[in-house]
Amino acid sequence: MDGYNSTARYLHWLIAGLIILQFVLAEWAESAEDAGRTLKQLSLLANHKSVGMTILMLGALRAIWRLTHAAPPMPRSMAVWQQWAAKATHGAFYVLLFALPISGWLMSSASAYSVSWFSLFTFPDLVGADADLKGVLEEVHEVFAQLLFVLALVHVSAALVHRFYTRDDVLEGMLSRGGVLAGLLVVAGGIWLLGFTSNPLPASPQETARSPNAATLDPAQVKVSTLPVWSIDPGTSSIVFTAEQAGAEFTGRFARWEGVIQFDPERLDESAARVTVHLASVDTRDAERDNTLAEAEWFGEGQAVFQASRFRQIADLEFETTDATLSLLDAVHPVQLRFSVAGQGPTLRLRGRARLDRLALGIGTGEWTDTTWVGQFVDVDVEVQTRP
Repeated sequence: MDGYNSTARYLHWLIAGLIILQFVLAEWAESAEDAGRTLKQLSLLANHKSVGMTILMLGALRAIWRLTHAAPPMPRSMAVWQQWAAKATHGAFYVLLFALPISGWLMSSASAYSVSWFSLFTFPDLVGADADLKGVLEEVHEVFAQLLFVLALVHVSAALVHRFYTRDDVLEGMLSRGGVLAGLLVVAGGIWLLGFTSNPLPASPQETARSPNAATLDPAQVKVSTLPVWSIDPGTSSIVFTAEQAGAEFTGRFARWEGVIQFDPERLDESAARVTVHLASVDTRDAERDNTLAEAEWFGEGQAVFQASRFRQIADLEFETTDATLSLLDAVHPVQLRFSVAGQGPTLRLRGRARLDRLALGIGTGEWTDTTWVGQFVDVDVEVQTRP
């Protein structure tokens, strides 16, 4: 029997090594979850997704190669049913090489987790966030993984039968010293790089960037203004943030907040604003992530209070704060908000953005100070619409 060419052999053993690595990473992620090591679980799952997408791309390459290069003929000594069984097994392998990573990709999208490839680039979401769909896809993904495991056992057993019982050259047709070595290196190197070192030691805690008057500033102090208070429409107003997790962006919003805004572009010296955000109302469209953010290392159950009483105009109907502070976790921090104001009369719309350093704010303490898996900077977008 003529063997497969070197390209087919290398692809076979590389994909085999990556599949073994996938099962190891998945088992370790489950163990980390059981042990309550959320950051470890996050890093392992992120690497699991990256390896899965690698398998998907290599699987596509292997399928193209297979369509353009005929497989060597099977030994004449093989029974017809064995030949059909071999073809069916290979066909099932190709189906699962696509079905498993695609189901995982779909599940991640439904969980509001975009899939990043080793933090180098991000794949587009295939579906929108949907908790019910996520549950279904999680079960489907698990079933596919079990099928692949059983199929791999059958495949290995059949190869050993050919080698030691029927003593034909079926196994030798795919054996390649370089290919086998590449597969072993993928398993060993992947376990080391993506498993053992997937959760570096936490970075040294950074000093909190408090405002110069943090010790004396009264967070409850509100500037007295004679300007009318904006009548905020909660249905069209929002506070949304964008952060990075495992190399991919995600967004969240706060469902509960209230503000006292007295702002007039023509009377900046009399303008003032105070917004209180209930941190426990965070919603990132994923219950597990929301529960983590509600822990003491992150937001806890407290409030964040934004205050500003001095503004300057930087362009036509565009402004920025010059003395704004954010009271958070028993500390007061200087922040800057740039915003625009449109409309007139009782109907006004304010849109603004602020970039925050979560480490300087003391958000994400302990092991979460490591920015490998959760980014350091967060963009907060504010939109306020008034009722007519």
